[in-house]
Amino acid sequence: MPSQERSRRRREALLRSAVELMTEGGERAVTHRAVAARAGVPAATTTYYFATVHDLVEDALRWFVDQQAGDMRQLLADMRTSPSSDVEAAVRRLAGAFTGRSRTTIVATIEIHLYAARNPALRGTVADAIRVFEDLAASALAALGVRRARDAAGALVAMVDGFALRAISQPDDSRRQADALFEALRCLVIAYTMRPGDLDAWADSLDRSVGLPPPAGPLPPEGQLAPGSPPATSPTP
Repeated sequence: MPSQERSRRRREALLRSAVELMTEGGERAVTHRAVAARAGVPAATTTYYFATVHDLVEDALRWFVDQQAGDMRQLLADMRTSPSSDVEAAVRRLAGAFTGRSRTTIVATIEIHLYAARNPALRGTVADAIRVFEDLAASALAALGVRRARDAAGALVAMVDGFALRAISQPDDSRRQADALFEALRCLVIAYTMRPGDLDAWADSLDRSVGLPPPAGPLPPEGQLAPGSPPATSPTP
């Protein structure tokens, strides 16, 4: 094996080990020695590739994001080459793919957000990662015929992250998780596919069905009563 390929594989093994350790014990679990031990290489190997633990963690998170983005691109490619018979079948396929991820993958995804919250210097990297996922989500939604795919993409990514958090904090049957995410994604697809006027009409219909009053008009200027309001009275001494 050429030395360049061997070096690439060793570096990737270190990055994978760092992600695994992070999912098991958070960022504090990632040290040069621990990562080298997990990867099965000499202790000095990590410092050869990464000057600091911060560099190691940041590169590991970038590597993980690239892996996840690659998996999602493959899913989209499969959906294009083997299109579903209808939109609901495609949405269910997406839901199954998201809920079928390994626990390590789900925890690592959440750790990315937590690490950025604790390390402002990495927030730009995490923001870039989120944009990658939103771009891919927008492509998937546009393929399903969603009119406002770009707007819906942010909601989809946030929704999937929320389901991922629930999956690790409240373990549940994967089939049940997939069904719940499917229902949520289906509602999202419908809402962002409807024309604005149709969506407003459905919102008004929902308000009437639960007995909510119609939307109030604009607020009157300060000191002026709204039409139909009772006159103001002075407090009784």
